[in-house]
Amino acid sequence: MDTTTEPIFYKFLLVFALAFIIKRGKIGLYMQELLQDMRNLMYPYTAAKLKESKKNSLKDFVSAAGQFGVSHMMIMTQTENGNYMRIAKNPKGPTMVFKIEEYALARDVVKFQQ
Repeated sequence: MDTTTEPIFYKFLLVFALAFIIKRGKIGLYMQELLQDMRNLMYPYTAAKLKESKKNSLKDFVSAAGQFGVSHMMIMTQTENGNYMRIAKNPKGPTMVFKIEEYALARDVVKFQQ
């Protein structure tokens, strides 16, 4: 990286919150699409093509978050009781849990607008 642009890049990291948007466990097709819609919505400040595998643990993402300067994590889960979204502040911040009652996918909004 050029030394003249390096300070600007680090200032960028300090001003804007960077996030990982990941899933935990098995989620359905519509939740998977909602996850991708959330990544696209927050695109400049999140990894849009983040690859996850069954072997990845939350600890892996937290350690990678420190290396990439990620300040927040949004974790989507699906249980028998419902769909949940957790927003966590890295590295040791508070975690908020939200139950997803209803949602509209991006393709549904586009279809409705036509």
